[in-house]
Amino acid sequence: MVSGGCYYTHLAVGQSRLLLARESLQKVIEDPSTPPSVRHRLNVVVEVLEFGNELGLNVGKRYRQFVDWPGDRIITAVMATKRNTMEQHQFKFPLVGALPYKGFFDQQKAQREATSLDTRGYDTCIFPVPAYSTLGWFEDPVTGPMVRLGDYELIQTVLHELVHATVFVPENVDFNESFATFFSQEALLQFETHLPVATHFEERLEASRKFDQKLSGFREEVMGLYRENRSPLDRERERNELEEKFRKSLVGSSLSTEGIRDLRLNDACLALAKTYSSDFARFSSILSKLKGDLRVLLQLAVEAEDFEEPLKHMETLAKAEGHTRNFSDENVF
Repeated sequence: MVSGGCYYTHLAVGQSRLLLARESLQKVIEDPSTPPSVRHRLNVVVEVLEFGNELGLNVGKRYRQFVDWPGDRIITAVMATKRNTMEQHQFKFPLVGALPYKGFFDQQKAQREATSLDTRGYDTCIFPVPAYSTLGWFEDPVTGPMVRLGDYELIQTVLHELVHATVFVPENVDFNESFATFFSQEALLQFETHLPVATHFEERLEASRKFDQKLSGFREEVMGLYRENRSPLDRERERNELEEKFRKSLVGSSLSTEGIRDLRLNDACLALAKTYSSDFARFSSILSKLKGDLRVLLQLAVEAEDFEEPLKHMETLAKAEGHTRNFSDENVF
């Protein structure tokens, strides 16, 4: 386990490396030696930033620079849950408070943290992070791992991180991540009309949400099992049976055979998935009441930041006459 002082030194060194490696985005785009695929993706980012401004996202000077960082990630993060509960372990940080995951610039340090948690009786999930928001503390750059994503993933990632820079509720990671995911997905569909070629984003998003619904059902089955009074051996056997049944249910879906086989379905990874996809139905209901206006949805989220239950407050605001009377057909999609 990485001690507090060593951990923050590690983060400071990694963040410094990231910031010192930045180059002007426009300079990289105009450089003749820049690979065409990279130039294309950076131009897409420029368009996404303009679109984000139109939606009211706090773009500022974010993603105006580029870091040619190697690999598929900037950070390797660890999430942990108490065994047989899916109760997230909370890591304490200054300024942002408690979070259910802990990030490392060094993959080996992340693995050591996960191993330490495993020995203390936690279930762990390690996952790559190609981009993250410093919530306004620094001018976040576009990174090499981001541009190596496809257009769909790149656009959603930029929008997702811009939402974090605009809306942040301390110690409410489920709201922060699920709102950022929902908003960025809906914004992605609107941005798709700006692109000159067919992208099929809507089909991909539909497949993604169908998978999330299936995964949510599986997670509920596992949590139901944990609530029952079973012996450890019976519980493990039945959980394995549920997992095998779930994998079989995915045959014929958008996932390949290898993708189904490689799905990480331990408790910590299930908890991680919930963090990014909870409350979609409620957000969708609010957006429907707002006749699809993402700008107003974002305003409601900002207004709800200081409330103990921000999503509930958004629902209350969405019912208010002042948020439903100033729409025209041009705002509907």
